[in-house]
Amino acid sequence: MRIISRLLATTALTAIALGGAATASQADGHPDSRMRISPHMPKAGSHVVISVKSGCEDRRMTAKSFGLAHEVTLHRQGHRSFAGSGKVKADAKPGRTYWVRAHCRSSGDAVVGHFTVGHHAWRGSHAGEGGSSGGNAGTAVAGTGLVALAAGGSVLALRRRRDDTA
Repeated sequence: MRIISRLLATTALTAIALGGAATASQADGHPDSRMRISPHMPKAGSHVVISVKSGCEDRRMTAKSFGLAHEVTLHRQGHRSFAGSGKVKADAKPGRTYWVRAHCRSSGDAVVGHFTVGHHAWRGSHAGEGGSSGGNAGTAVAGTGLVALAAGGSVLALRRRRDDTA
């Protein structure tokens, strides 16, 4: 019984460690699938297109973000879609994620999304490299370290249990 409780405790700690790292970028809210920002990793000072699907009855919505130079007006494009263009602030921090909130005045409907400012050296992924070209090696190393630490803790807990019964 003691082995099972230790194994469950180790598994729970591993899940907390890995889950906490994975959701840290979404701590302030959850991006909504109804908003698309293109490109998703714009450079500071570049333009982005914000597209929103909403039941808003108005002819336009407004989108605001600390990462955008100005409030963006999203114009109705069809039955339930709105789109507009905005400019990322010139002093936006590379690697930082900025949240965008589009708001409908009449219904109060709000749609939330985000974009991450790309580094000036970022060139996207290259064929044959598995998309690792623009990735963050530090995140991969930290994740690998957490998994190794959890596995080592599990082995240690199980070995200590075996030594206790001998």
